[in-house]
Amino acid sequence: METKAAQTQSVFQKWLDSLKERDSELQEELVSRLEQRVVTPETVRADESGLTLENVSPGIDLRAVALETIVREGRPALLIRENRIAQQDTQGDTVSKTILERLMSAAPQVEPAIPLVGRIDLENHPGSANYVGTGWLVDRNIIVTNRHVAELIARSDDGKYRFRAGRFGEDLRVSLDYRHEQGIDATAVARVLRVIWIEPDARQADIAFLELDRRGDGTRPEFIPLADEDARVNGNVAVIGYPARAPAHIIPNQAWMDNIYGGTYDVKRIAPGLMGANSRGWATHDCTTLGGNSGSVVLDMETGHAVGLHFAGTFMIENYAVPASTIRKYLKERPWHGRGQPVVDRPSGERPGRPAPAPAGQLSSHQILTPNQRIPTSGVETGVDRGAVSITVPLTITISLGANHSTSAINGTSSTAMSDVRAPSPAPSDIDEASGQLFRERRVEGVYSVWPGYEIKQGKLTDAECLVVSASPDRLETVRDTMPRAYGRFPVEVRPASIDEQMGAVGVAEAPVTSVMYNDDDRSGKGFSFDWIDEEMNVLLHVGPERSWVVLSEFLKGARRELVSSMYEFHAAHIAEAIEQELEEGAALTLVLAKQSHDPQSGIIEAGDFDRSETFENWDDRFRNRFDRIFVPLGSQGLVANSYHIKVTVRDGSVVWLSSGNWKRSSQPLIPRANLDDPRVTSAAGNREWHVVIENDTLADRFRNHIKADFERSLELGGAPEAAPDEILIDVPATLPEAVEFESRPARVLAPREISRRVRVKPLLTPDRKGAVYSNAVLRLIRSATRQLLFQNQYIKMNGADSGFLKQLVDALAEKSQELDDFRIILRSGGQEMAYDLSQLKRRGVDVNQQVRILPNTHTKGIIVDGKRVLLGSHNWSSSGVTLNRDASLIFDDEEVTQYYLEAFELDWDRAREPRFEEAVFESIKPATGDAPPEGFVRMRLSDYLEG
Repeated sequence: METKAAQTQSVFQKWLDSLKERDSELQEELVSRLEQRVVTPETVRADESGLTLENVSPGIDLRAVALETIVREGRPALLIRENRIAQQDTQGDTVSKTILERLMSAAPQVEPAIPLVGRIDLENHPGSANYVGTGWLVDRNIIVTNRHVAELIARSDDGKYRFRAGRFGEDLRVSLDYRHEQGIDATAVARVLRVIWIEPDARQADIAFLELDRRGDGTRPEFIPLADEDARVNGNVAVIGYPARAPAHIIPNQAWMDNIYGGTYDVKRIAPGLMGANSRGWATHDCTTLGGNSGSVVLDMETGHAVGLHFAGTFMIENYAVPASTIRKYLKERPWHGRGQPVVDRPSGERPGRPAPAPAGQLSSHQILTPNQRIPTSGVETGVDRGAVSITVPLTITISLGANHSTSAINGTSSTAMSDVRAPSPAPSDIDEASGQLFRERRVEGVYSVWPGYEIKQGKLTDAECLVVSASPDRLETVRDTMPRAYGRFPVEVRPASIDEQMGAVGVAEAPVTSVMYNDDDRSGKGFSFDWIDEEMNVLLHVGPERSWVVLSEFLKGARRELVSSMYEFHAAHIAEAIEQELEEGAALTLVLAKQSHDPQSGIIEAGDFDRSETFENWDDRFRNRFDRIFVPLGSQGLVANSYHIKVTVRDGSVVWLSSGNWKRSSQPLIPRANLDDPRVTSAAGNREWHVVIENDTLADRFRNHIKADFERSLELGGAPEAAPDEILIDVPATLPEAVEFESRPARVLAPREISRRVRVKPLLTPDRKGAVYSNAVLRLIRSATRQLLFQNQYIKMNGADSGFLKQLVDALAEKSQELDDFRIILRSGGQEMAYDLSQLKRRGVDVNQQVRILPNTHTKGIIVDGKRVLLGSHNWSSSGVTLNRDASLIFDDEEVTQYYLEAFELDWDRAREPRFEEAVFESIKPATGDAPPEGFVRMRLSDYLEG
């Protein structure tokens, strides 16, 4: 398995090689620069670390370091000042001479468009966003931007678009500022009057139009003209927009990104590049973009005309744009005038998830007829489906051609579904029965399941029930062609299968485990108790990413005798270095680890991580009887079911560090001390985590005893220092929509808080008593809520919530959602899993559109009740997570402790977004096959994908 770093290097090299045919002049210059830097090592530097041949660590690939700088220089993102391309910051080796000369020679054509591109700014946004993307004038007072940008500010209401509610009930104010230039105070602001149109189908085009309150002064062009033809492959283009800092979960190498943008974001830039071949049906280019570039114009450098609307990309490699021909089609058809959706031309091939255009004179299967449009006599849309003929006029009337059928359908309110051999099924009495019948009758290749859900309109769950057919992403259109539009009285929607279903379909999903060899009977007495502790203690409350490593590093430095640690993922080199320092000073270390702490199977260590096998062997030799480690065996014959997911360390038998966060860079990021109070920097650095450090002998003794018992029991069950079980690998799309992630930045940083007094706290562990210790305590906590219940977790896995403790917990949560004045949930999960999970929560009574928000970087697992009691720890809500996996949590019955984490929750709620449900524009996740992932994908462990 290649690491992300190795994959990135490979892609960069491929990009550089491709220039030989695409842009030989640039390739010759860049190759010359690369060879000079590798041959003359003193010039090779990784800007983020100052590496040279003299001080570089063993194993660092200097060519890879040089290659990164070469790619940056060949695809820069230059500042714009006073509506002109800024040259003062583009001298020397920072930008390719070829690129700079090319861009400046095109300035007369390109610069007139610069004042017509603006940043879409917000005031009073409930998520504290100050802007959401880029837009540009495509007509006299019409701004074009992306669908996924416009949906952040507006919603559909009876066919019209209204701005979303602002903070504290105030109006949301939206404007376009053509300036926002680095170091320039000047503004040029025009008010956005309304959203004219948002393309309702994500598979058609990522496009939207806004009306601007604009008065032309006659001194400059009123809009950017569209190119007469779509851009040619390898044509020189430039993207103008407002790149925003991307968080670490999208671009892990934050230092590299800072080098490209000089640490300066949210201001106007121009990025030159080349057009590529059509990919997945869209125009492509290789200009450098980030979130915030969504809605940017792609300009032909020869003419200054717009050849595309940028909407998504793979960082610095391949980016996607709606071609000019499609934009022109929308402007011609103007669907906002009520004449139906435009028929979108495809630049080459077909769009993802859509059929190819019908021949001239025929209707496309997705074309909507206008009132004045006549049905072409030679091209009525017909389709034969298992002995039935469908005629679109635009009513759908299905005529049976055979004897066996179930029900009939007219106008989509009911359905005819022909069966090959089965007798007619009785009409289903409810949606549960209907889902079972439809699955049995139409279980064709690619159909994984049918489940009761809700229709999705404008990216939101509606109240209208529907049958969801879960299908292989590769066979969506085939399955759609074979499924009825409705079954009984329920509409039918075909959606991409979840990752769980995809993995299960190919036999690589983890098998369910119903029992383990955990030794409850051996863990008795006060030393293993889960009773409440009500004693004097010192408590340090803190959250990540801003204070994760600051506090953990001080905790580790305090070790005098021993560290006893249980950890899911131990990857980060800076943590290993800190622990090694304590070992050198005489402390002992016991590590009980999950398989996820093994080295990657490829043997390639990510930058910033450490070689576990080599390091642990070195510690064995150097520290001998002061270092012990074991990897926990899993499964029905192991200590736990699927995951040793705990994050607890005990220092000197008296102090406990307990967290939701692993010992990896995303949970323990290195943040410069000068930036620790800057939420723009800290929020992008890693995951939101809740941590606590507690100095109390009783609590420390209990956790130490359990971790030591885990070590001994794992040894008895066959655990070993270097056992390396095979990992499930998946290929994940590298391309994501580049909207500004406004939810990633809290209003302020939350400083740690110290408490020294009597505190009441209860420790919880799974799989103790098969989950009863945790689940019963949390059920009591939830049921005790009288006015407020706040829940924050990575996910609530509803697959498995039909029985056992998970069902009890989810049902209790759903009951409180209908009883309490203040009930809110923050989750991280997205994609098809989220659509299923939230649909099932909605069926249980949770108002998911009002009571649930999504925060992409949250890794917290907490519950707050009535502002007086709080749970924090590592427990995910899944059937194994609350029962047979190893996790640790604490419940504090203490108002001051609770108020601290309540403050963190409110900061997150304000910046989180409403749930959005979109079918992926690009390929879905695939099980890994072959030696390398397909183009446009990255390979990773399934456990890493699920954990984040």
